[in-house]
Amino acid sequence: MNLQTCWNSISCLEGWERTLRLTGVVVGFITLSGALVFWSVGQRVAFLKTPRTLNQAQIEGISHALRETPKAEFQVTSWADSEESANFGGLLTKALKDAGWESRGMTRFYMGDGEAPPKGVIVMASALGHEETRNSAKNLVAVLSAIGVQEVQFSTKITKPLSPTMILIEVGKKP
Repeated sequence: MNLQTCWNSISCLEGWERTLRLTGVVVGFITLSGALVFWSVGQRVAFLKTPRTLNQAQIEGISHALRETPKAEFQVTSWADSEESANFGGLLTKALKDAGWESRGMTRFYMGDGEAPPKGVIVMASALGHEETRNSAKNLVAVLSAIGVQEVQFSTKITKPLSPTMILIEVGKKP
């Protein structure tokens, strides 16, 4: 059937109408899906570019919440090639010192060839005994999670060569 004949045939035009309606739905779905993917990628890029930080209220919240809990000695380690990581580690150090924890200072981590960079800062906590250290570390993890610091967890890596009274906590992981 040619175009002119189809133009005058209700059955032919209804077929085209169904096809065009379905095509519109498919195009609309693809457009909406593309917009959603574009938005999601944009949000992830913004998150990854935003420096981790603690504002004054968060620092005071950490200090206040940990002030009445068991204390520990601690050391914060950040990646040497990242000022952002060092700044975040410095703010965390300030909060813990304000809470009465004893700082062993802050170190910068250097990597060898082929090693993946750390994805956050590491807090090494140590108290008189393993149970005391564990309680201090649990309190720290709970407080950081409560104030909205993302990705706080006990590190399962590198624990063998450390003293049994030492616990590693990864804070603010970010690729």
